[in-house]
Amino acid sequence: MFDPGRFLVQLVVIVAASRAVGWIAARFGQPRVVGEITAGILLGPSLLGFLAPRLSAWLFPSATFPVLLAVSHLGLLFFMFLVGLHLDLGMLRASGRTALVTSPVSIVVPLGLGVAVAAHVGPRFAPEVSPLAFALFLGLALSVTAFPVLARILEEQGLTRTRIGVVAIACAAVDDVSAWCLLAGVTAYVRAATGGASFVRTVILLAAFAAAALALLPPVLKKLVSRSPAACLPVAAVCLLTCGAMTEAIGVHALFGAFLAGIPCHGATICVRDWRSAWSR
Repeated sequence: MFDPGRFLVQLVVIVAASRAVGWIAARFGQPRVVGEITAGILLGPSLLGFLAPRLSAWLFPSATFPVLLAVSHLGLLFFMFLVGLHLDLGMLRASGRTALVTSPVSIVVPLGLGVAVAAHVGPRFAPEVSPLAFALFLGLALSVTAFPVLARILEEQGLTRTRIGVVAIACAAVDDVSAWCLLAGVTAYVRAATGGASFVRTVILLAAFAAAALALLPPVLKKLVSRSPAACLPVAAVCLLTCGAMTEAIGVHALFGAFLAGIPCHGATICVRDWRSAWSR
């Protein structure tokens, strides 16, 4: 049974540990996000669960895991919205050719290596799975970028508005979208004989949704917020949650939808300063 009091204690422990270990990582010249990931490992079964299993079972009962997962997922959605909000579209257009060349290479190389390795590790770790399916899943798993982690590192290093930072974010976005589309096609292929149709459907729906969001949302948001500046935060929240839900329904992770929602909010130039000041509080 879910215990609200226990959940609040969890939040205190998680936030305190993340801040403390993140501070230590920064002292050693590492991004804070590396320390925050380390804090999660320390609080998990690898250390706390091994050294103090009773304390770990009391602090993190299995009944609270779905709630923790939902809260963490919501936090990532809001963070990726901020990444899209601060994306420099002018610099992205100037670096578009570089991103278009780099992104396919960053997918093809790990995908090919994953498929090659799968032939050797598949019989040992997944003997009951089809060799082709295992090879494709392993290759795709190696092709997916840790989009939120990369964004955090670039933000902490002050690179989000530099050319290299914009190219890295653009490549990561293209990588993740391509990998999720391929994963949707592979999943459908494994479950039935409609893999190609599923992949094409996902790509078409995602392209249509992205084009509609980038074309229609900026003027709508600009009009709404110019009429009522106090509606800045509610409108932004509804926008990012709706876009996340749409991309999740299409078959691509909701994080991309939240990132996509931040771009037209940036495009509504009349309220960019209000967006940034409000979300940075």
